Amino acid sequence: MNFFDTAIAYQSGTSEKYLGRALRDYAKREDVVGATKIHHIEGAVNAVDIDLTDDEIFYLEEAYVPHSLVGVMAENRNN
Repeated sequence: MNFFDTAIAYQSGTSEKYLGRALRDYAKREDVVGATKIHHIEGAVNAVDIDLTDDEIFYLEEAYVPHSLVGVMAENRNN
């Protein structure tokens, strides 16, 4: 099985958390197929086309603490 459909509406979002943990621990990422609704993709695309004030950018960056890459992200760092 490699196709999973989750939503925040299923178990108040815990289904996504449990699936994420299971995939992290037991699956090869390249073997997993995910799905979403088209309006989620459109929302993500539109989210990058916004203008933030300097104060808004500062507010968003203020709490950001960079961490070292681990797992797949560290392995793919130079790819």
